[in-house]
Amino acid sequence: MTAATLDGKSLGNVQNIQSDKTANIQQISLPGDNSDQAILFDLLGVTKVITVNGIWTGTTAAIKVLIGAIEDLCDGDQNIVDFIFMNGTTTVKVMVGGITTTWEYTGIESSCSYVVKLLEGI
Repeated sequence: MTAATLDGKSLGNVQNIQSDKTANIQQISLPGDNSDQAILFDLLGVTKVITVNGIWTGTTAAIKVLIGAIEDLCDGDQNIVDFIFMNGTTTVKVMVGGITTTWEYTGIESSCSYVVKLLEGI
């Protein structure tokens, strides 16, 4: 099984991937009308947020390199990068919206669980 990658960096042991697609529809009801008479406008288009939860394991130094590489993708000057998942068969263009990490130390080996928020687009 091929590990998921973000801009060519391994996301290690991915636990789950959540995808939230939202139509930003504006609902406008006129005074005196019931809800079935509301006017619906798709003014703001559709957005998709992909949330990846996973775990990196290995030496503290190696994990810090991976975290730094992902954090560099979320530095205020974001670029669009490739997120590849599903055994390398699905590629999505994304910007990194954020990363949260939680460390656990177990002697020589370390593990770090993470949550990466990705926003789909071009």
